[in-house]
Amino acid sequence: MSTTQAMRPARSSRTPNVLRLAIVGALHIAVVYALYLGLSGQLRPLISHGPIKFVDVVTPKQPPVQPHMPQPKFIKPTVPTMPPPDFHIDRDQGNTGITETVAPPPHPTTDMTPPVVVVARGIAGTHSTPDYPPLAVRLNQTGNVMLRLSIDEHGVVEAASVEKSSGYDSLDDAAVAWVMAHWRYEPATKDGKPFATTTNALVTFRLTGR
Repeated sequence: MSTTQAMRPARSSRTPNVLRLAIVGALHIAVVYALYLGLSGQLRPLISHGPIKFVDVVTPKQPPVQPHMPQPKFIKPTVPTMPPPDFHIDRDQGNTGITETVAPPPHPTTDMTPPVVVVARGIAGTHSTPDYPPLAVRLNQTGNVMLRLSIDEHGVVEAASVEKSSGYDSLDDAAVAWVMAHWRYEPATKDGKPFATTTNALVTFRLTGR
């Protein structure tokens, strides 16, 4: 067998590989071309409408939020009610007329007028000088006795006590006994009504003129 004959089977085996490579290459070229046609068809409408314009989108400014203020409360003023006027119809002896008489405002229930108080007053004819105790005369005792008197609603001295002594018991006792026995008063009154009260009385013992 010659050398040429030995290499023939090798050539016949390469032929299918070349065909396969050619077919694969042709398929790739077809796919790329198809993609090119498809892309060019989509870009053509965009290019025909001119350049792309970019528009700035402006966001509107929100107004400032006002703080919530409470609504003021209105207090309805109170109007004092006055009594309606009193209408009186006169029909006497053919004289017919309507006379309007406005009723006076009601008087307050609480009387603010202070009561009238009159204090007890001594009856001059009864306020005589006590008899001087004989022992006090011999001892030349003198002085003033301040008494506290309790006077009833009839002006009678019910009780007497020594507020300030004369310094001598004989003079103090003589003053108390004499005043309770002889002195009388006009009773104290409140709004004209007599009532019991207390008062002070000064009794003086002097030896002049004796």
